[in-house]
Amino acid sequence: MQVDSYQANKWGRSRSILWKFLDLVYPPKCCNCGRIGYHFCPECWSEIHTIKDPICRVCGIPLMKNSICLNCKTEPLAVDSIRSFGIYTGSLRQAIQRIKYSRDYSLAVMFIEPLLELVNQQNWTIDIIIPVPLSAKRKRTRGYNQASWLAKPFAKSLMKPFSPEGLVRVKETKSQVGLSFKERKINVAGAFSANSDIVNSRNILLVDDVITTGATLQACAVSLKKAGAVKVYGITIARTMNILDDFQIQ
Repeated sequence: MQVDSYQANKWGRSRSILWKFLDLVYPPKCCNCGRIGYHFCPECWSEIHTIKDPICRVCGIPLMKNSICLNCKTEPLAVDSIRSFGIYTGSLRQAIQRIKYSRDYSLAVMFIEPLLELVNQQNWTIDIIIPVPLSAKRKRTRGYNQASWLAKPFAKSLMKPFSPEGLVRVKETKSQVGLSFKERKINVAGAFSANSDIVNSRNILLVDDVITTGATLQACAVSLKKAGAVKVYGITIARTMNILDDFQIQ
């Protein structure tokens, strides 16, 4: 699918004017190095390990050649395809931490354009944009859902409906940090409920900040497809990797 570049650029320009005004009043600091005048300075942005081919055609993990990874062959996902902008390390990790825990919305919107470019490279038909939901308890504690911060302007740029009510978290789960792949799957199993009135016969794009094992996106996709969704895709700013040297990363 292709985004209407005029509409996307028009939105981007209006946001840019607002942020330039705010930056004059409250000079920003780079999320990684602290350089004054930038939310994410060019030098630190250039350090991002972006994910490019070759990758797994399903989950998007970097491989030595374009194919389907062993995990996706042995345990097929309910998610039809997942793509991520970069590796969750270094300056990109610092940026996401700032978005996630320090209410830095200005950083979140910086990733709309690269995510749009990434989606434009895929042959996806998308009807609805849905953020991966937080639990009510975690949202109350944090005050916001960083996935919604990404998904709402992203949907506007794609000129697609933003439908956070299409998927809700119905079970409180413990943090996924430190859990194994198997533990993560168990932790989020049955944690989500989809609204069939919204998602039935639709192609869904799930938006989140980081993917680790894919257990959360998988649980979301299972619920969405039970409610009648046709295709479920996932896009994230970053994905974690255990051993970077085992993969071809550019």
